[in-house]
Amino acid sequence: MEDSQIKEPSGKTWEIASMTRIGFARIFDLLICSIPAMIATFFLPLQGWTSILASSMIAFVVLVSYFIVVPLFFHGNTIGKIIFRIKLKKASKITFLNIFLRESFFVILPWLISMLLKIGAFTIFSIGDSQNDNPNSNGFWIAFAIGRLGDLFYLVWALFLFLTIKIQTNHQSGIDLRFGIYAVKNIALEDRKDFVKSSPTEEVGKHVHLQDNLPAKFSEDVIKEINDID
Repeated sequence: MEDSQIKEPSGKTWEIASMTRIGFARIFDLLICSIPAMIATFFLPLQGWTSILASSMIAFVVLVSYFIVVPLFFHGNTIGKIIFRIKLKKASKITFLNIFLRESFFVILPWLISMLLKIGAFTIFSIGDSQNDNPNSNGFWIAFAIGRLGDLFYLVWALFLFLTIKIQTNHQSGIDLRFGIYAVKNIALEDRKDFVKSSPTEEVGKHVHLQDNLPAKFSEDVIKEINDID
C-alpha cells in the first residue's frame, strides 16, 4: 500500500508517518518523563501524604514541561519525534493552544484520572485500621484494586488512542482532525536525496519517433548514394 501524502500551500509534499514511528516516538517520550518520577520515588518513599503529593507534583510538572512547554520552542517536536524522524505539520503555525489541548488529551487527562484513582486507593488504605495486619480486613485489597484500576485506565486510554489513530487514513487522532495537524516524516519528499522528479519532456509525454526519427527522413549520405545510382 502506498504511503499517504499531504501537500503544503508552499508546494512541498510530506509523507505521513507510519504508526510504528508514531508509537515508538510516544513510548520513548513517556520513558524519558518517567525517569524524574522514579528518582523522586527513590528519594521520597511512599510513607505519607507529603511524599505522595510531592512525587505526584514532580511527575505533573515534568509531563507539562516536556509535552507542552518544551515543544513550543521546537515547532511541536519532542526528543522522541526527533529520534524517530517525525514532526508535526499544519497548514498554519502550530499554536500553544494546539499543543496544550493535544497533549492534555493524549497525556495529561489520563494521567490525572489515573492519579486520582491512586490517591483514592491510598485514602482508603490510610483510614483503615492501622493496627490490623490482616489484608483481608484492613482495606488493603480494596485499595490495591483501585490503584491497579488507575494503571488499567491509563493502558486502556493508550490503546484507545492507538486504535482510533490507526483507522484514520492519515493517522490522525480526533483532536488532530479538529486542528488539521498531521504527523509526517521529518524531510519533505522534494528534499530527499532519492527523490526523482520527472523532466518536463517526460511530463508532457514527448513522442521521439515523431520528431528526431521520422520514418521518411534520410541522411544526406543516403540521398547522395541514390543520386549516384541514377
